[in-house]
Amino acid sequence: MTRAPGVDVAALSDRGKVREANEDAYAVFRVGRFAERVESSVPEAELSSIYDPSAWFLAVADGMGGHAAGEVASREALVEIFHIALRSPRWMLSLDDPAMREQEIQAFYDRAKVYLAGMHAAILTEGTHDPSKAGMGTTFTLAYVVRLDLFIVHVGDSRVYRLHAGALEQLTHDHTVAQRLADAGVITQEEVATHPDRNRLTRVVGGSGGWLRGETHHVRIEPGDTILVCSDGLNAVVPDEEIARHLAAASTSKAACHALVHQALDRGAPDNVTVVVARFLGDGRA
Repeated sequence: MTRAPGVDVAALSDRGKVREANEDAYAVFRVGRFAERVESSVPEAELSSIYDPSAWFLAVADGMGGHAAGEVASREALVEIFHIALRSPRWMLSLDDPAMREQEIQAFYDRAKVYLAGMHAAILTEGTHDPSKAGMGTTFTLAYVVRLDLFIVHVGDSRVYRLHAGALEQLTHDHTVAQRLADAGVITQEEVATHPDRNRLTRVVGGSGGWLRGETHHVRIEPGDTILVCSDGLNAVVPDEEIARHLAAASTSKAACHALVHQALDRGAPDNVTVVVARFLGDGRA
């Protein structure tokens, strides 16, 4: 059985310098299966006193809708998907059995679609019942890490990055009009950052309704990697090379969060800024 590597996790959110309210929301949970030996005739060397495999749930939601609706949408998304997951009979991945590994991964993708649909429906219902919240929506970006397996569930333009061996890699794809134009070859990737539709979302949880298609995929990470989940209030004003520099230079995840948010504030922070940083330590092996 593999062992979870040590993890240093921190998060920070700021209203920024322009917005009247912070419509971002984030959640960091350590989740797992737990068993504690109370009494047994079997020697402890054969039957451990503690069984506590764990995983990490790192999520950011960036709400929209005007007034307080965006704040409600982002908060509702995190609350709803976590409750849906907990109600599921199989919400914790094991991935210990090589013969079942691919089946477990596919089952996670299938459950993620159900979770997203439930979250989408809950926000649409909230907007229907309260006219002041009609049309509210949110991005949703989740990094779910089981030992050294990273699962991503993503809708919108919040992002997941990985810093590996000093190089920063964006692991999510922005669901915006400008990015769609770049994907189609109408504009270059370099033009996306300044395009007038760079913030116009093509996918959103809630919003005007309809069928929601989320992005889900799986990445193997390595000991020493750092995972960053952030709202676009960070990457819109802080270039990737500076994000990489701050992540690499910080001695702790908390220090990295403060450095990144302060850098966004120094750049004017026209939007809310939220960052979650997780540094994976150790070799992750039994």
